[in-house]
Amino acid sequence: MGIREAINRHSAISTTVIICAIVVGVVTIGVELRGDNGKPPSKNYFTIDDGKTWFADSSSKLPPFDHGGAVAVRCYVFKGSNGKFAGLLEKYSDDTRERLARWAQQVPQVPLRNPPPILVKKPGEKDWKSVGPDQEAMILMHDISGPDGSAAERVMP
Repeated sequence: MGIREAINRHSAISTTVIICAIVVGVVTIGVELRGDNGKPPSKNYFTIDDGKTWFADSSSKLPPFDHGGAVAVRCYVFKGSNGKFAGLLEKYSDDTRERLARWAQQVPQVPLRNPPPILVKKPGEKDWKSVGPDQEAMILMHDISGPDGSAAERVMP
C-alpha cells in the first residue's frame, strides 16, 4: 500500500495530522517573528577585564564608561559545551560616544536611522576593529564558537 492509498483510506486521521502540522508551523513562525517585540534589552553584559568576568548593567550605558574606576566595555556572553564565555567585546570611539550621548539627550526615544560604526574585538586580541552594525550582526551570528570550537549560543542577562 502506497502513501496515497493510506491517506485516502484513513482520511480523517490524515486530515487531523495535516491540520496539526500546519498549526504547529504557524505558531512556530509567529513566535519567531514576535521575538522580543522589537524592544531593546533593558540590560547588557559589560566587562572591565577583557572578558575574563562580566556584569549586567543598563543597556542605556554607552561603552566605554567608568565602572568603579575601571573602563567598562560591552561584552557579548555565549554558552558553549564547556560553559559560558565572553565571545566579543564592543565599544564606541570617544568621538562617536560623545555624539551618541548628545543625540540621546536631545531626542531620547527616537532611534538613529543610520547607527554609527562600532569597535569590536575578541577577548585576548590587542587591536579593536571598526565595523558597521550589519557587520557586527554577521560576526555575532557566524564567527563565535566555544573555546573548544563547539557551537555557541548567545546568553542575555
